Amino acid sequence: MNIEQGLNYLRESLANYEEENEIIDRIRRKIDHVNAGSQLDFIQNLDEEEVLYLDNLLKQEIHYARHAHDDVRVTELTNIYSLLI
Repeated sequence: MNIEQGLNYLRESLANYEEENEIIDRIRRKIDHVNAGSQLDFIQNLDEEEVLYLDNLLKQEIHYARHAHDDVRVTELTNIYSLLI
């Protein structure tokens, strides 16, 4: 598993949402500054508001990826989600 790939999928998912807001900006900055692409480090640095936002976003994105039959994306986003919950 490529740890960095999961964060890249998350970054791409965030870019899909047109309503730019402060939470998305904070999450993007944290993705950009995480050590060596560590998903666990990224998750541990999220605040409660960011966790709640990503909880909803990842559920939607995983659902979308399943319908698109993008198994790699489903796996990578599910790995991040499992660390989140």
